[in-house]
Amino acid sequence: MKRKDGEKFHKPADVSIITMSDGKDGHSFISTYHDFYNNTLGWNRIHSADYDEQVKIAKEIIDQIDGAHIQNDKLAKDFATIQEIAESLISEESRETMRTLHRFFHDLDIYLNGYNRASTFGVTEYKGEN
Repeated sequence: MKRKDGEKFHKPADVSIITMSDGKDGHSFISTYHDFYNNTLGWNRIHSADYDEQVKIAKEIIDQIDGAHIQNDKLAKDFATIQEIAESLISEESRETMRTLHRFFHDLDIYLNGYNRASTFGVTEYKGEN
């Protein structure tokens, strides 16, 4: 797929599709944690990632998802899955679980926010509004 520099591959979903438990929009939530995972796990950093830091973030994610208002069934399932994966990471250190969390945030950043990248890992049920 050809694109001009800066062109979105997917149309960003309307901000009303998800409101986090703290009242903030879900778009920022996804973008913030995708950036975190890129910075701590991307480019082979997964092998040296600080497990305690990953647990701290997993707990933040769970807290923010609890009570979120989601207006799309597929997106709600993805957020429930993210919550389950985060809980699994808290109970047992696993680099594969960290990778899976990163992949969910990566794919949702593309589908929800129109992140400037076409390739996904295919882990989410939500595939955008297009």
